[in-house]
Amino acid sequence: WVRSSENIENPINTSLLITPYVIGTGLTAPDDPSQKETEIKAYYNKAVNRIFIESNKDLIAWEIFYVSGQKVFEEKAESSINRASFSVGHLAKGVYIVKVNVDGINKSLKVLVR
Repeated sequence: WVRSSENIENPINTSLLITPYVIGTGLTAPDDPSQKETEIKAYYNKAVNRIFIESNKDLIAWEIFYVSGQKVFEEKAESSINRASFSVGHLAKGVYIVKVNVDGINKSLKVLVR
């Protein structure tokens, strides 16, 4: 409850104090993990020569494309995972597009392989 700044007092009966309350203002719900915004990131790690895909929610599927649009790799998760990787040792250096599906949300990310 958030108390409003207005107090109404009865001048005749000093024992009666009517205080109005405003419901629903200034209240915040406790942190609910299912309500958090979906975060998805993809990056290249030169030390291990892999593209990593990470999310704060379960990955459903991901695809990797050359910047020209040709599909290089595709995979669907068989279990609940929030991190996946793909070896890019056999691929040419350049820009790749990583398309990720997490909880029904599709996101495309650019990754530079050096």
